[in-house]
Amino acid sequence: AEAESLRNIQTWEAKDGRSSTFRFQVAENGATVKAYHGNIQFADDGTGIATYEAGEVSTFDLPRGTLLSTAHTLALLKSAAAHEKFLSRLVIDGSFDEGPFWITAAIAPSHEGNISLTKDRPGPLSEGRYWPVGMAYFPASSDQTTPEYEISQNLLGTGITQSMLQDFGGFTLAFKPVRMEPVSAPPC
Repeated sequence: AEAESLRNIQTWEAKDGRSSTFRFQVAENGATVKAYHGNIQFADDGTGIATYEAGEVSTFDLPRGTLLSTAHTLALLKSAAAHEKFLSRLVIDGSFDEGPFWITAAIAPSHEGNISLTKDRPGPLSEGRYWPVGMAYFPASSDQTTPEYEISQNLLGTGITQSMLQDFGGFTLAFKPVRMEPVSAPPC
């Protein structure tokens, strides 16, 4: 019998990288089986707290140096541009209810070229060099020696992921952007 499983994650990060809110929901065959929401706040000293709400409230203390997703992507790009081969950081974004994850990344040398988003025409955001990156995700709350899951991706210098494989061990998900469009700045 076929089963449909939908995962929806919505995150908003402050531009200063000091706060984030998130919502997560899993629906199987149309019925919600898991849902939570929360927020992440960092203090001036770099420590923080993540609060998850799903009926009950759970909190995670975040040590100095914990990154949100955007800061992690920027750290990956900085390491890649400096020809560094490895990066390991504690990251939190609300996408899993275990709290923060240690993400260990292996960064391959860059490749030049356009990444076509349509058969004959590359998109304006898909040009330039990119780095193949492999990342292993370890829950910070666990001592396990094998990753909870792994991601392989081609990361463009713009921070956009050209393609991604997410391997959970028992199954793998493949992602590829269909269309990229620049967003105009809102009038302020």
